[in-house]
Amino acid sequence: MEVGAEAMPTDPNEEYLQFFRSLGIMDNSKVAFLARMLQAFYNMAIKLDEHLAPTGAVLHAAVSRMCQDDIPMDAPQHR
Repeated sequence: MEVGAEAMPTDPNEEYLQFFRSLGIMDNSKVAFLARMLQAFYNMAIKLDEHLAPTGAVLHAAVSRMCQDDIPMDAPQHR
């Protein structure tokens, strides 16, 4: 899957800009770049979550069964 130019927003949401300003980054070009990157990452994470949602419970159950405890009656401990 290739990420095209449309994945990067041209004008970042003000909320993302404010987030980086609150961290003390005052250079407007850096703030704008980081805000666009964070917004693009968030949008991709939402899409990934939507695609994985139908199999999420099945995948979780399979991984949980792979991690066996010494005492089978104990609750699963994820590593």
